[in-house]
Amino acid sequence: MKRLYSVFSLFLACCLSTSLLPAQEYPSVNVHDIMTLPADTINAGSLRSPMLGDTVWLTGVVTVPTLVNPLNDRRPVLWASRRWVSFLRDVNLSLNEYAGINILQADTSDQTNTLFDRVKPGDVIKTLVKISNFPSGVLGSTQVEIIPSSQIEFVDEVPAPVVAPIPVNISDFNTGPVASQTTNFATGSKYVGTLVELHDVTVVSATTFDYVIADSNGNE
Repeated sequence: MKRLYSVFSLFLACCLSTSLLPAQEYPSVNVHDIMTLPADTINAGSLRSPMLGDTVWLTGVVTVPTLVNPLNDRRPVLWASRRWVSFLRDVNLSLNEYAGINILQADTSDQTNTLFDRVKPGDVIKTLVKISNFPSGVLGSTQVEIIPSSQIEFVDEVPAPVVAPIPVNISDFNTGPVASQTTNFATGSKYVGTLVELHDVTVVSATTFDYVIADSNGNE
């Protein structure tokens, strides 16, 4: 079921998007297409998507709302500096590997023309994005940035809950303590951008911005 807005809102946004979008065709992809890493990339210890730098039409299922409530409580749920942030899941909800991605709008001047402020869990959206990563090195996680001159299309909705957390182990990502650990790219890269769940872990240190957890085998 497509989301409907007022005629004025749609007309205004459509005028803006059609006047600003470049006259160029871009491929249509799913989350899995972007996030899947070939064996040579994994073996090289890299998280860079083969599509890094591309501009594409991405279709995915929203898992996190951008704002608490776009009508009366416009506090962001997740953010990076002033940028609003969400996550998308692949439209094939049976996929548990290479199926999630971080999505944000880097241009902070106006984040409403794209309708990114209206997304909510369960929305199937199609949006024009550029594929990037953060941080920018080989260990940077893949993300997508909404092209601010475009507009999100609300394609459909899926029943709630959108997706359950995937149970994982710390050893899927790292073996050993933080000071001398081995990163397990082959298993850990599958869950970048995905909601996961850890059981039977202990917090061993914490700061204002992050904390370290450990399992019974000393993996952190």
